[in-house]
Amino acid sequence: MRRIAFVGPSIPPNAAQALAPEVTLLPPARAGDVYRAVAHGEARVIGLVDGVFGSVGSVWHKEILFAISRGCQVFGGASMGALRAAECRSFGIRGVGTVYAAYADGELEDDDEVAVSHLDAAFGYECLTVPMVTVRAALSAAVSVGLLPERDHERALQAAKNVFYADRTWDVLGREWGALDQDWGPDVTLFAQQPQHDVKAVDAAAVLRAVQSARPEDGPRQADWQMEPTVFWRRLVQETDFPSVAPWFEDDGAQVSLCLLYTSDAADERSSVDLGGRRIIKKKKNIEYAVSYMLLKKCSSRHKTDHHHTVHITKSRDEPEHNIVCNQYVDIET
Repeated sequence: MRRIAFVGPSIPPNAAQALAPEVTLLPPARAGDVYRAVAHGEARVIGLVDGVFGSVGSVWHKEILFAISRGCQVFGGASMGALRAAECRSFGIRGVGTVYAAYADGELEDDDEVAVSHLDAAFGYECLTVPMVTVRAALSAAVSVGLLPERDHERALQAAKNVFYADRTWDVLGREWGALDQDWGPDVTLFAQQPQHDVKAVDAAAVLRAVQSARPEDGPRQADWQMEPTVFWRRLVQETDFPSVAPWFEDDGAQVSLCLLYTSDAADERSSVDLGGRRIIKKKKNIEYAVSYMLLKKCSSRHKTDHHHTVHITKSRDEPEHNIVCNQYVDIET
């Protein structure tokens, strides 16, 4: 039973792997990643902790529904996983941790409660900013130990909330709190940075333990709903399964149409279709596609050129990306 988890800045990679040695760790999820993990990666248990947003599309809710409809156990918590778990909790995803519970109960609503700026995989997804859920936990603890007067708790919280998530560093928070009160500001800033207040790390660890310990017999309850393959879903599937050829032609006006090519020496096989000619595609354990792209490229006001590419894409079970080989190129000018 293949187990995967999408993790990044919420928990250090070495700590994540130590907690869940049987779980394949993948980078923060983006649109199409959960679908790909199920449809092509044969994942049966999925842990969603971290996900990207802003610069690229975020993981879709419908991907989670697709995974559950295919019999996958899906756990979410800590960060993007907590958001999606709260939003999809009626459909069978299993929310984990205090951040998820706060979203599910309506105590938290804003995305910036878990959003952070961070470095990439080469630097272990090190966080550059502080999520509001950490600030909330730290300020509550500061009140409990007497560092922050209870009457100032809401002011300190609001000062942090007013800082844009990508600017919310400890230095910035220290200046904001110091401006409110020099008596407690510096001490609270130092106290807040202690690791025990990192609730996202605690919840991320809980998600990983859940993925690691999941058993086949615990698999998702029978869905009382049916996933509708909308036009938007079909487009996401197409864009995920077939990589874009746009980088091959530096022309923003190129129009792409796509069709699958099937051929004849497998005409008698149920795994393929005969349209004449030699066999191009046949379904196997290793998924093989033959894709024909027609790009219409306007060269000038008087001429246009049709660029016809046949692209053979082979995707094996263990490969995270597609390998692309351009087989032929025909230029027709009219």
